[in-house]
Amino acid sequence: MGATGYNRLMGVAGIALRRVRSELRVAFVVFVAGFLTTFYALRYWIWPALERRLLESKAIIVAVTPFDVVLLQGKLGLIVGGATRGAVRRLSDPPQ
Repeated sequence: MGATGYNRLMGVAGIALRRVRSELRVAFVVFVAGFLTTFYALRYWIWPALERRLLESKAIIVAVTPFDVVLLQGKLGLIVGGATRGAVRRLSDPPQ
């Protein structure tokens, strides 16, 4: 491969890497936004409402330590963040 072919290959590779990097940046931002939104929604609105309803029905709450609650928030945040990222990626793909 001559110098011209190598330069052309590097130019194409550079363009592809820039495109992938910008798409990954968008996917990461959407993932983090979904994760944080879910985390704080669970902490301030969803968990207190669930706890109140469970205590009214005489249910036993297993997640009683702060670590249990934070672990549950983290797991649900990862799931929602991943689902949000996947949805955005499907919306940005051109139809085939």
